[in-house]
Amino acid sequence: RVQWTMLPGFNEMLNVHVPHYVHMLSQVASGDALFGHMLLPGGSQSLGDPEFALAPGSKAPMTGVLMQILKSDSMPDGRLQVLASALCRFEVIRATQTTPYSRADVQVLPDKEEVLAFSCSPAAGDMDSVEEGIATAAAAAASHSWHTFEVKAAAEEIRRQHSNMQAAELLPLAFSRLDLVECK
Repeated sequence: RVQWTMLPGFNEMLNVHVPHYVHMLSQVASGDALFGHMLLPGGSQSLGDPEFALAPGSKAPMTGVLMQILKSDSMPDGRLQVLASALCRFEVIRATQTTPYSRADVQVLPDKEEVLAFSCSPAAGDMDSVEEGIATAAAAAASHSWHTFEVKAAAEEIRRQHSNMQAAELLPLAFSRLDLVECK
């Protein structure tokens, strides 16, 4: 959780210097490369503060953006430079860890148009809760598979053409490559 927001469809260059976030993002980059980006008023200083607990009723937002790392580079001074793409929104179901960084079980929040495309009803207000749940799950799965495809294709192209460049040098290229892939 950090002190700025992100929106789906955007890329972000992170200059990570806080040790617990360097550790977290290093682990994420070596795995599935997915992490959650959430606003936390006050940033790291608010971690562990009960007022900003990742729980319903606290001052902390319960929605965020699923991010995927396109490239990461370890710097000689211990910092990490990460180029990441914002995929889709999510909502926290329950927190599973609070420090040194937050972890949670989350649910993807597909756009209303995506949900409606997977329903049998002509309008969102016409769906009952069961149909809406099924349509939401189907839309989230479809959305995730497309985001994975789009970002993977862009990341592979960036790595193939610019393997010797640092992550910070790739930000302008990532915007143009992702725009091209998403428009296909």
